[in-house]
Amino acid sequence: MAAAVLVPVAFVTAVALLLPPRGRIADPEYYARGSDIPHALDALQSLRRSRSALDQELNGQLVGLARIVVQPGDRPALAGRPRLVQASDLHNNVLALPALERAARGLPLVFAGDLSDQGTPLETALVRRVAHAGRPVVVVGGNHDSDTSLRRLARDGAIVLTQKGRLRPDGSHGDVVVRVGGLRLAGFTDPSLRLAGQDYEDRFRTGLTIAAQEEFRRWLAPLLGKVDAVVVHDPAIVSPVLTGLRADPPRRPITFLTGHTHKPLVDAAPGALVVGGGSIGAGGTGNLADGPQGGDLGLAILTYRTKPTPLPMAVDQVEIDPDDGSARARRTRVDDKVRRSTPGTG
Repeated sequence: MAAAVLVPVAFVTAVALLLPPRGRIADPEYYARGSDIPHALDALQSLRRSRSALDQELNGQLVGLARIVVQPGDRPALAGRPRLVQASDLHNNVLALPALERAARGLPLVFAGDLSDQGTPLETALVRRVAHAGRPVVVVGGNHDSDTSLRRLARDGAIVLTQKGRLRPDGSHGDVVVRVGGLRLAGFTDPSLRLAGQDYEDRFRTGLTIAAQEEFRRWLAPLLGKVDAVVVHDPAIVSPVLTGLRADPPRRPITFLTGHTHKPLVDAAPGALVVGGGSIGAGGTGNLADGPQGGDLGLAILTYRTKPTPLPMAVDQVEIDPDDGSARARRTRVDDKVRRSTPGTG
C-alpha cells in the first residue's frame, strides 16, 4: 500500500518539476470546452507571480494535468483588473448567442457591428436579445445593420454609439463620449449602414472611399486625449489615422475595437491598439461550413487598467468550434507595446 501511494506521488511531483519549460512564454495558448472559457480566463487572472522565478499553477479547466507557465513578475499582474468583451459579426446566427451571453455575463460587452444581414425589423427581432448580453452593452452599426435595428436596440437599453452621439430611442442624440467600465468610449457608424427609407438596400461597396476615411479622421481629431477607446466596424476606416498616431504617439494610448473582417486581430504599437474578435456568428447562418467566411465563433476579451491612466494590458482571443464546442484562447500582453516611448502612460 505504501508503494502504491508513493509511486504516483513521486510521478506527479516529477512531472510538476521537470515537465514545464524554463523559458519565457510571451503569448501562451489555452484550451477548453466552449462553456468553460470564461471561467478558465477568470482562473488565469488569479495566478500569483514571483520576481525570482516563474510561478506555476495547476488549472484543470484548461489543460487537465498539464502545467501553465506564466510571465515573470516584471510585468504588472492582471488579477483584479477590469475587463470587457468585444464581439462582432453575428449575422443572424442566433445559435451563437448563448455562447456570447456566457462569455459576457457580468462584463461590459462592446459589439462592433453586423448583428444581422439586412437590418430588417424581422431580423432585428431575432437578435435584439443581445441588448441584455452584457453589463452594459455598447453597439456600433455595421454595413449589415440598419437605422431601424439601431433604434430598436437603443429602446431595448443598449448604448448605441454614433459619430453624432449616443442614439436615443426617439432618434435624437446625446453625448459623443460615454463612460463604460471606467473607460471613455466613442463610436463611429459604418458609412454603409442600411436605411429603412431605401428598403434596406445593400450600400456597401468594395473598399472604403478616401472621403469616408477623411470624415473619420476629422471626427476623431478633437476627441484625441478625451477618449480611451473608439468602436468602429471596418478597421480599414482607421488605417490612415493609425499611420498618424504611430508617427506621433498620443500622450495616452487609444484602443480601436473593430469587426467586419471575420478574422481575429491584435495590432499593438506605441500609442494605439487595434482589436478584433473575429466573427461571433462564425460568418453567419449562410456560412457555417468551412470557407472564406465561415469557421469558428470568435470574440476577444480586453483586460485593462484605469489608474493612474487608462492602459490596455492584455487581449484574450477566444475561438470556439461550433461543431463540438471545443475552444482555444490565446493571450497577448499589449501594455509594453502600446506605451513604449509614449510619455505620460506610467
